[in-house]
Amino acid sequence: MASISETKPSPKKGLFDKLPRLSTPVWLIIIGGIFVILMVPLVTDLITATSQHYELATRTAQLQSQYNDLMSKISAQSELGDQIKQNKKDLQAIKANYRKISENPEVSQAIVDIAWDHDITVTSIAVAIETSKVTNVEYPVLKYTVSLSGQVANFQNLLIAVGKKYPTCQILRVDITPSQVEGELDKATVVMQILCDRDV
Repeated sequence: MASISETKPSPKKGLFDKLPRLSTPVWLIIIGGIFVILMVPLVTDLITATSQHYELATRTAQLQSQYNDLMSKISAQSELGDQIKQNKKDLQAIKANYRKISENPEVSQAIVDIAWDHDITVTSIAVAIETSKVTNVEYPVLKYTVSLSGQVANFQNLLIAVGKKYPTCQILRVDITPSQVEGELDKATVVMQILCDRDV
């Protein structure tokens, strides 16, 4: 019987074995080229994203600035609106304190009562109806010329009290004559006007 010689199968060739034999510098160039090809799109995308981010940040800053300006204008308009409303309220409050010409006797009596509360005697009181300009509008006014007898220290308190009771009151003139004789009272003449309702 003939002997069959045993033969070993040849080893399979790997992927790298099938590649042509190249020198190391050539392989480095090839690998570098592949790396560059792969990295170019990534770098391009990164540059594009960075540029878009910068544009977005710039636009956001512009919109924020515009928003702040708008809010500032709205706030200013709101404050102006509040001021106008407050001015209207103040005007209504002042108008509520207007005296009508027909109220002259009541006002005269009130002045006498206030003087009495401050230890001052009204020796005479004269009333005249005149006109006075307020913000270029003519209003009727009750003009009072009041003669007083008392102490100088109390005259000022009287004027303050009258001003509180009649906010539209305006003191035009105050003449004080101190007493030259011990025991006698001081004298004063006060000229004041009180704004009246112009519709009267």
